[in-house]
Amino acid sequence: MVVADVSTLFTVTDAGERPNANGWPNTDLSLHLSRAPTGPWIGVAQRGTWHGDGRGMTESEIFDAYGRIGRSCQSVVLLPAM
Repeated sequence: MVVADVSTLFTVTDAGERPNANGWPNTDLSLHLSRAPTGPWIGVAQRGTWHGDGRGMTESEIFDAYGRIGRSCQSVVLLPAM
């Protein structure tokens, strides 16, 4: 769950800097797993789609050393900078 929850952080910082926002809470989080992870680590390959008004969506593929475990999806919003 933690890997899926922090995926938005990865997508908003992909440009190499923090966006001009006061935060980016996820408004919902869906996690779909096809099996339990095997081994000592979990990987994530994320992508985000953002709109000019600060709304967006993050999707992540979650995997371990043996392949895909599942996928997460979350709606997110950039809070206006103060």
